[in-house]
Amino acid sequence: MLKLHILLMKSQVLLNQIDIVASKNINVVIEYKSETEKECFHAGIIRTFASNGANINVTVVNLLNDVSTNIESYENDIEADSKVYHKLIDIGAKESISNYFSNTIGNRADNDLKTIYLGQGSQVKDLNYIVHLHGEKNKCRYRCTRSFER
Repeated sequence: MLKLHILLMKSQVLLNQIDIVASKNINVVIEYKSETEKECFHAGIIRTFASNGANINVTVVNLLNDVSTNIESYENDIEADSKVYHKLIDIGAKESISNYFSNTIGNRADNDLKTIYLGQGSQVKDLNYIVHLHGEKNKCRYRCTRSFER
């Protein structure tokens, strides 16, 4: 399992691109966290490329402070007999935008997305999901658990 803990401390701006390329099984955990009470900004893209038969599990956790902005884009290319599973846990940031685009380009490609969002006070969550299913017997599942407290 690969774990990335990304902390925003002295530099309050993070721009990142993470490419996950797999032909076998891989588990990746990415955590964004601010270690300051100052306003932070994060904009990133996480791209997965699943070759024939790969199984990619990606968990992303947003724990930025409540005055920060988080923008994350996800792009997937899923080939035949491959599976990409995302678990997105979005708890932090004053404003959080998630853009999810998935392209199944082979037969029996599988895309599974589970999102967990917790909003409090004046937090804004903007979620956009697009999945293209090409080929035969492809699957896409999407589950969302959310809670908003005012």
